[in-house]
Amino acid sequence: MRPESPRTSLGEDLRSVKTWFFNLVGPTLRGRPACKPTMPGVIPTVIDELKEVMGETRGKSAWTFVDCGCGQGMMLKPMRSATVDGKPMFERCVGVELDRGTFQEAQKAHAGDAGIEVVCGDMFPFVEEACKGKLYSGRAAFYIYEPLWMANLSTEEMEQLYGGLLDNVAKHPGSIIVYCSADAYREIPTRLFEQKGLVLKRAAQVAQNGAFNKLRGKYNPLELWQVPAKRDSATLAAPPKKKAKHS
Repeated sequence: MRPESPRTSLGEDLRSVKTWFFNLVGPTLRGRPACKPTMPGVIPTVIDELKEVMGETRGKSAWTFVDCGCGQGMMLKPMRSATVDGKPMFERCVGVELDRGTFQEAQKAHAGDAGIEVVCGDMFPFVEEACKGKLYSGRAAFYIYEPLWMANLSTEEMEQLYGGLLDNVAKHPGSIIVYCSADAYREIPTRLFEQKGLVLKRAAQVAQNGAFNKLRGKYNPLELWQVPAKRDSATLAAPPKKKAKHS
């Protein structure tokens, strides 16, 4: 069943226009790369969908939220504040931003919270390094919203980069890719998620362009793909015993 189109109020629509111009037009006028922002009205949907996939948190959360291509870090404070049964959903929140000037803005905005880390660097080697050995405190949710939209990469190059990222995340059962695509194209094709063994758990539609989505009548797919949990070794079928040969 196709998800319903999001319903937004006039106030939300006006805020979305302001956010859109602040992140896309503002940096360009200052000679900096434009950011593709996550609209504030989208974040509650991301949180609600994550709760459905993450399940119950017993005691302290072992989850980390990673925003791959975080821009000014708009996702970080809301995700840091998100709770389940009065307890934080995430032990920590990490934003990764390639552009140094934008990274500095994000770092300054979150300097007072020890539970938020902002890293300046390329998201692909960052995820590779993070997935070596234990993944933070156990599991992570990686948020990806078309970070390569202005990179001028070919389809083959993008699939190679994302394929490597998915391979790394796939080493950690239970971890999640929260993928939001543009309303007209995808950087990560569905088949690539499937080829790497991830399973689609949730799907919704969101207005990443705010009022402009409503005007066009087109919305952005939001998908949550999860690495399947490995079966417990005790439940695996033991190989058949070889019969002893009698002389």
